[in-house]
Amino acid sequence: MKFLKDEKTVWINFIEDVFVKFKNLDIDLEKELNDVLDCLILKSDSQNFFVHNDFFKYLYNDYSHIFLDRLKDIEFIYLALDSKSRQFDYDLETLKLILEKNPKFINELLELTFDSKTFISRNDFLENDFKRLWDLENRNEIFECIVIFSSKFPVFFCNVRSEVSTVFQGSGENGLNFLYYMINKTSDERVMRLIFNIVVSMFSELKYDFLNIILKKNSDLKFFKKLDFYAGDSVTVNSRIPKVREEINTYEELRNYIQSLNKLEYLEHLNFIENQINYYKAEIEWERKHEFLSEWSI
Repeated sequence: MKFLKDEKTVWINFIEDVFVKFKNLDIDLEKELNDVLDCLILKSDSQNFFVHNDFFKYLYNDYSHIFLDRLKDIEFIYLALDSKSRQFDYDLETLKLILEKNPKFINELLELTFDSKTFISRNDFLENDFKRLWDLENRNEIFECIVIFSSKFPVFFCNVRSEVSTVFQGSGENGLNFLYYMINKTSDERVMRLIFNIVVSMFSELKYDFLNIILKKNSDLKFFKKLDFYAGDSVTVNSRIPKVREEINTYEELRNYIQSLNKLEYLEHLNFIENQINYYKAEIEWERKHEFLSEWSI
């Protein structure tokens, strides 16, 4: 494997095919594989460093004991590769193999990818495509890390779909079961707020089920006001009146739900809801006047 040690060799493809061909030769393949990993670590700082993810799949499937023994080194190599190109593990198959053995590794990947950012965009989550991780057996532990990490970032808009909600698109029963698991486990306000936003965004028919759990944990009015009871886009095209009507309907429905709980401790909550309804009704009148004046260029 002298060519690997050449400092000019940084783009490494089909190395697993070489080992398959060597299998019947009198070569200590385990020693050679460990040497390859050592070489990859040394080359990880190279600007054009690349290893095809099939090598890690081969290692996992044919030499699982080496994969496990050298897991920390493989994680180090993975982070180096990921920092240079997200496309090297485009299907996340190598990440899945690592997370099966060490689900907490997702924290290191999140920190490397997002820690330098002021906020996480929807495109960031789409690019990383964490939706592919829902079929893992230890998915709850992995997505718990993702949600907790995401909850640390500031929220700039109210009642807007959170960026992390994209991870739950198509997650189905696995995603919903995780959200129930998480909302029952946590008492952290930021995490509960984010979970409720995800539910409203992706599983809106169950939002009152989740709200009931949240209120039992924390019925503080200040926290209640921070919850997103609907989730839309941050930008409105054309007239805002239809959207405001939806907002009124949302708060009227919420008022009916809170009233049905029949608890004195929620009187302030109902007062807040009524104020929101009145505010949005006044906004409709303002929007009508604004649109009229704009139409006639007055």
